[in-house]
Amino acid sequence: MKPSLIPAQVEEHDLEKAICGDLDGLISDLDVESLADQATLYDGPDYGVWEMRQTFLEICRHALMSIVRYMKAINLGFLSHDLIDVMELIISPLVDKAEQVGVKLETIRLVAFQRALQEIQTSQVSLSHDRIAPLNAIFDAVRDTLKLDMRGHVVAVANLLAFYQKLKQDPDVTPEEIRKVFAIGIPSLTMIRKSTLEDLSSLSGIPVKRMSAIRNIAREFQLSWLLKTSVHALTHGAIENASDLTPEVVPSRI
Repeated sequence: MKPSLIPAQVEEHDLEKAICGDLDGLISDLDVESLADQATLYDGPDYGVWEMRQTFLEICRHALMSIVRYMKAINLGFLSHDLIDVMELIISPLVDKAEQVGVKLETIRLVAFQRALQEIQTSQVSLSHDRIAPLNAIFDAVRDTLKLDMRGHVVAVANLLAFYQKLKQDPDVTPEEIRKVFAIGIPSLTMIRKSTLEDLSSLSGIPVKRMSAIRNIAREFQLSWLLKTSVHALTHGAIENASDLTPEVVPSRI
């Protein structure tokens, strides 16, 4: 029997403090060009360079913990190309910065995972457990190198995926805004719903007014009862994969 990652009560709960907590620096604020210049001036270790790299790696960990949750959902059968797209939105900006910051092993691991995701994105083959197996092995190396861990929660992932699909269908939300929102690494809609606009704007680089509109979208819908039931069936083997699920977004009563 497949283990269930869904708690008895399916509503998302606690705010993911690890993701939206205070960070000493954000990716967009890292002066990577200055850092690269500094790195060429020192033959030995330099504390300023080391400290900048450690700050960047901490940002990576916060963003990538969400992917731990996504991969757990995938391994329970939640096979969705949209979820592959969301993971790529997180990885790609990290790869660009990692190369500039000069964290060599971490860059190698992130690039390998990025390429594996992009290979799946460009293929026309339906996702399957056999297709995902190499992705698992590559991400295991990322997880071990960066010491990542996060509790699994399939309903939270399904809810987040429905939110992603909702944003893509909204003519008032641009692809660039979607990219910026998901690039920060979102473990669940609870983070979007409960975080302050200032924190979300700072993390994503989206102006507060636009971030307010996006947060309102997150607050105004929830998964339908039908989809929640289907997610339970998926994790217990009654449904083969997430492509059989049809997300239905309904207004929240809360």
